[in-house]
Amino acid sequence: DGLIPRSVRALFHKIREKSKRDSTGCTVEYAVRASFMEIYNEQIRDLLSPVRDKGLQLRWGEHQGFYVAGQLVVDCVDTNDALAVLREGVRNRAVSAHAQNTDSSRSHSLLMLQVESVETANPHAPPVRRLGKLTFVDLAGSERLKETMSAGVQLKETQAINKSLFTLGQVIAKLADMSKKGLASTQHIPYRNSKLTQLLQDSLGGSALCLMVTCISPAASSAEESINSLKYATRAMLVANKPVVKLDPATELVLRLRQELEQLRVENAWYHGKFGDVPAAVKEEAAAAAAAVAPEAVGPPPASAGVAVQAAALVGGGAFEPDPRLPLAQHQRKRDDSRDTRGGDMHQPQVQRRNGQSGKHPSDGHAGGGYRPPLVPRARGTPPATPPRPASLDTRSPRDAAFLPQRG
Repeated sequence: DGLIPRSVRALFHKIREKSKRDSTGCTVEYAVRASFMEIYNEQIRDLLSPVRDKGLQLRWGEHQGFYVAGQLVVDCVDTNDALAVLREGVRNRAVSAHAQNTDSSRSHSLLMLQVESVETANPHAPPVRRLGKLTFVDLAGSERLKETMSAGVQLKETQAINKSLFTLGQVIAKLADMSKKGLASTQHIPYRNSKLTQLLQDSLGGSALCLMVTCISPAASSAEESINSLKYATRAMLVANKPVVKLDPATELVLRLRQELEQLRVENAWYHGKFGDVPAAVKEEAAAAAAAVAPEAVGPPPASAGVAVQAAALVGGGAFEPDPRLPLAQHQRKRDDSRDTRGGDMHQPQVQRRNGQSGKHPSDGHAGGGYRPPLVPRARGTPPATPPRPASLDTRSPRDAAFLPQRG
């Protein structure tokens, strides 16, 4: 048997062992699914589908990375099912003969085994789903046209094979340099230059282990090709990945929330042990303070503000009926303009018109309006006299405050 059949048998043997070993009441269920595809002339073909005229689409997902849309996936219960998938794919693979080989592979093939485990430790807790994937890749060997004497369709196949192998070599060399020099993982890796490297992104530079088996020839005529193949495999051996257990997104979220909850419980226990429980008197005082502050937030304004507004209206003379639909600052400007039309000698600085704008005070357009008392008419040459303005209501600049009337 070859490498793939022995690996499949070892996988199902390991699953049976783990199922028998668990005697703590924790139930673990496994599911294995198989798919088989080939990359022929940069087109993805499903080797398990009877219709292989059109290539399948390669798409990107946030959680699964690059994947093939519309591919046939077979549920495998035992080793025989997985080996049947392997035999069916090998039978449908593209092969042809040329000057050096009578049964030459004209495409790269990928056999993927997806393993899913569902572990239920507690019947009241959600199950933990873990995902894994085994990818067996059979690469077509590079060819030289002067030796294979390829022409027509085989010439196009040879060009596609050599191009994808060259791109794979670039990716492996880039990852090997990053692992050797300890460079950041934010550097650009040319995965998208070939569909082969896109499908192998998780295996090469992701969170998985990568193993490359290289076939060389002992013939002296193939010495150069054998050396190049060994260099190719040596660079792949330098790639350092960190394999991690891949969880289902929902399971990962539940586990992360559980860890945060456990940390909060530990912190809470530490604070209780250091400071003790909160006294009842402190709780009552905090509740009374909250009850006292809550009505003021939605109730009428403070009494001092109402007195100040009333005093300012009396000093200005006459009754002042504010319009509830307008802010307080607009009421004040309206009242000041009406006084100016009566010809009173105000002797107060006025806001000049600039750039064709109206002579409104800068504070009139402020959100909330703010408080501004009316201008008081006085005789020529007499000093200003106004009531003192409460500090809590003075929200304007010092320049504006200088023009407010002062109480003598």
